Amino acid sequence: MLEQSLFELAIATSFSSKSLANKLKAHLLHSSAADLMDSTRFESACLQLLKEDLDADYARRFRLGDIAHALEVVWPRGMFVTGDLPCLEHLFNTLMQEHGDYLQYRDGGEQAYARMSARLDPALMATWRMVRRVASKPVLDAHDLQRIVASQQPFFSPLPNTNAAVADNHVHLGGVQYDGLVLMAGMLDLNDSTGKPDVDLQAITELQRVAIALLARGSWLPCCTADETTQQDLSALLRKTLGGQWQTNTAEFLDWPMVASESLEANPKNPRWLRQQIARSIAKANMSQAWHWFLIWLWTHYQHEECPRRLRVAIFYLLNCLMTLRRKLIMDGQGLSRFVQYYGRPLRNSNGHISSINAAGTLFQGAGDVAELKVTQSKFRPEVVATWLGQLAHASGIKAPNGLMPLAEKEAEKYRAMMERWHYCIHFVRTSSFQNNPQAVWNEAKTLLDNMDKQAGWDRPELLGPSSRALNTDHPRLIPSRWVRGLDVAGDENLVKTEIYAPALRWLRQGMRRKSREEPASKGLHLSVHAGEDYGHPLSGMRHLDETVQFCEMQAGDRLGHALALGIIPADWLARQGEMVIPVDEHVDNLVWAWHYAGLMSEHLALAAQVMPMLERRIRRMLPFVPWAHPACIGMASIHMLHKGKKNCASAERIAQLHPDVLFKAWQLRRNCAYQLKQWDASEVLDDLTVAALPDREILSELCERDLSKFKKQSESLPEVKLFRTRADWLSLQKEGKQAPQLACEHKDGIRKVKISLNTSARMDSGWQKKVINEMDLLEDNHSMQELEFMHALQDWLLDSYDQKGLLIEANPTSNVYIAKLNKHADHPIFRWYPIDDVSLKSGEVNNKFGLRRGPIKVCINTDDPGIMPTTLRTEYALLREAAIEHRATRTDAEAWLERIRQVGLNEFHQKHQAVWAD
Repeated sequence: MLEQSLFELAIATSFSSKSLANKLKAHLLHSSAADLMDSTRFESACLQLLKEDLDADYARRFRLGDIAHALEVVWPRGMFVTGDLPCLEHLFNTLMQEHGDYLQYRDGGEQAYARMSARLDPALMATWRMVRRVASKPVLDAHDLQRIVASQQPFFSPLPNTNAAVADNHVHLGGVQYDGLVLMAGMLDLNDSTGKPDVDLQAITELQRVAIALLARGSWLPCCTADETTQQDLSALLRKTLGGQWQTNTAEFLDWPMVASESLEANPKNPRWLRQQIARSIAKANMSQAWHWFLIWLWTHYQHEECPRRLRVAIFYLLNCLMTLRRKLIMDGQGLSRFVQYYGRPLRNSNGHISSINAAGTLFQGAGDVAELKVTQSKFRPEVVATWLGQLAHASGIKAPNGLMPLAEKEAEKYRAMMERWHYCIHFVRTSSFQNNPQAVWNEAKTLLDNMDKQAGWDRPELLGPSSRALNTDHPRLIPSRWVRGLDVAGDENLVKTEIYAPALRWLRQGMRRKSREEPASKGLHLSVHAGEDYGHPLSGMRHLDETVQFCEMQAGDRLGHALALGIIPADWLARQGEMVIPVDEHVDNLVWAWHYAGLMSEHLALAAQVMPMLERRIRRMLPFVPWAHPACIGMASIHMLHKGKKNCASAERIAQLHPDVLFKAWQLRRNCAYQLKQWDASEVLDDLTVAALPDREILSELCERDLSKFKKQSESLPEVKLFRTRADWLSLQKEGKQAPQLACEHKDGIRKVKISLNTSARMDSGWQKKVINEMDLLEDNHSMQELEFMHALQDWLLDSYDQKGLLIEANPTSNVYIAKLNKHADHPIFRWYPIDDVSLKSGEVNNKFGLRRGPIKVCINTDDPGIMPTTLRTEYALLREAAIEHRATRTDAEAWLERIRQVGLNEFHQKHQAVWAD
């Protein structure tokens, strides 16, 4: 998570404190005339609530006195009495700058801007400055303000360099929505299609009532209205919208088309004219600009010297609640399981059409920008693609076909060129429905392949079908399947294992398939798989990556998404994590996998040979507690129900004879699909699916030898086969997240956990003989400092190995800082993977401590989910430039380094892309 300073948090807390919001609401509903005249008690109560909230959010991080001093500066005496907010003035001057008509984050201050944006929408600062400028001299005309608002770039980033296009090769289309857009769409045009009660939607419904009621009047300033009962009307409005009266009144909505068509004198100081700009932005489906105009409308009231104090309190209450909701749209906390909660919030997905238009504008900010969009297979349908193209055209200012008249040839060329700026990477999702359920994955894979082979439905006007083409003109033919260029597995990697998806991915990548006579040749699909992003142990993360590489049979040009487990030094990770608690079978998998690589590395690194016996001892201690190592005991579950007390383990002798090499071979067999193995056992049908799913079918299948006695002998000579089958049967009992059954022996708990800590004793392997199970029925183990050093070396070994394979790493800096155990962008492992200079990669230097790496590994920079972790691709480059300077690089060297990475990203997109129009 981004680590913020006290003053940053004090300002952010002022705008997003729930306790303060409740206090403001109570004040608005119940304050008397005396309360309004004497505000000292009210201000003191607000300050106390802010102190308590900040300390609760960041428990014991700051001294209470320091919190008080910071908040007294942020929340000055006389708050709401005047139209000043010094904290916003300070924030803008510190974090942003004017560049002609463009407001943008300060050059060299990108990390501070990103930290603040995690808690406060930068649009609050930018629009505050716009309103300040309108009120100052020289005077701005209405068209000046319109031009300024329309010219702002996504996330207030600088204008794109037309000669430096960028490629986002890892971005989820569903995670691009700008948070301000989501709030504005929800507040002014709420469309809850979920049908389920949701606390976020209930909260924004209240804000909707307040905002609509305030906007309905147009202006609350005495200078802009003939109504002299402003205070009384405002009190009545607040009782109606915040009190209980709304429950018996009909919901109110503004007639935005009528507001947009009002005849008004253009005046940037007139709230009614500002309201009209909101309406006209909504009419154009430009909700991002509507959000900015709405904030300008609010700040115009707030800053005006004649604004009623109660209205200022109401405006601050409204913005506080909106920023509180925004916190639920922005990732705040570590781990993918927490991220999934943010991604799926109904509020974030309440207005898909407008969100996609905004996403298009964000992703294709520059004229030459391109993107590989990650979506589920359900998005690859003619009607969905057609809708997306219409939204992209809308955002790009390109005329789209309407099916009534054909586009002129030049317009059609622009439209076709727009269709080539992107392609899909279809991602399978790690959800509980796929947990230990490979059959569900195969169903998804077959559906995707069927959709790619279908021709029906693609001859649509939005796809330049016949009704949108001029007559008697030669035109290329659309090949829709070419929009699908890559495959991915996304979601919580700790929930569903890569082995569940790998066989289907291999099958989808098979070349030389049967096609129709008219189908032209096409490239194969590449892999861009999430792995090593979120893990409970450094070895778990590295093993997840290696399973992705090995089981999915990655090739040159394939990419690893995130791969933080190959970058964050294990000792640093553990210093932030503390103790680790993981399932016992995961721990044994890690130890076996590490033991194998220690053997491979032992010829090159003495440390590897030293840790091998330590790892082997741990394997022997932990293996008896692994459920699938007990085939005889699993089969005795029914007997266990008849007997009370402990039962001797029927598998003990067999477990004692298992060598780590056998366990590793059993691990390697996991690249085979257990579900397809059962199908082949029953049918003997050998088709392309079986070939892809069962690369080791000759030693796995009971029918590989017709003589079952031969199979029995073979199974005994290949104990890894027995282990593979037993484990597959065990996991099938936990399909879709079902609870694991108990064993019918003394090791009856099939879901036991292991607590792993760091042993700092001087003795390399001390403490390994201590008792295995503690009083909480929790297994205990520890790692020595030497083992952590070995894990560090193993990262280098894998980085070199994967580079030799021709793999790339997809770096997503802001996403990783939000989700992973990183405090700032300078901590990101991109500086280890692809250093700014080669000196740090010399043997013994910081990025090649053990002399195992022969050079860097290529990386590309991406945004991942730029709406959930606020950023743009160009902002990512700017953040890394500032971080590189923290690493003592000169600005020139940092920019040259980033230019090389930018070219890698562009090359990646164009190498993977294939024109969807064929002659």
